[in-house]
Amino acid sequence: MISPIGIVFRPNDAGIAVITKGGFREPDQTCYNHACFKLMQYTGFKDSHGTEIYEADVMKWTGEIDPPGEGLTLRAKVLWNEKAGCFDLCSPQLEEGEILGCAGSEGWEVIGNIYENPELAPEKE
Repeated sequence: MISPIGIVFRPNDAGIAVITKGGFREPDQTCYNHACFKLMQYTGFKDSHGTEIYEADVMKWTGEIDPPGEGLTLRAKVLWNEKAGCFDLCSPQLEEGEILGCAGSEGWEVIGNIYENPELAPEKE
C-alpha cells in the first residue's frame, strides 16, 4: 500500500500521481486511474490512541453501561451525514447515528476501514 503525503490530479489523462516521503513519483506505474482510489476525508478528530479518524473508518468502543459492571462493545462506521453536515458513527447497535464530535474519543479506537477490512464493518448503516 502506498502512503502518499500528497497527490496530484491529472485531469487530462485521468490519473493521479503521488508524492511520497521519497519525493514526487512521475505518472508511469505509479500513476493510477481515479476509479482505483477511495479518497477518505479526514474528520479532524483522533481516537483515544491519537490515531486520525477518516471517513469510512471502522471504530470500536468498549465500556460499561448501567447497571455498573455490565460491559459493552460497539462497532461503528464513520460516515458523512449530508443533512446534518457532520460525520456520524453509524451502527445497528445505536438507534440513531452518533455525531462523531459529540461521542468524544474516550474509549473509541480505529480498528480498520470498510475498504481494507470489510469484515469489521457493522452489518447495517
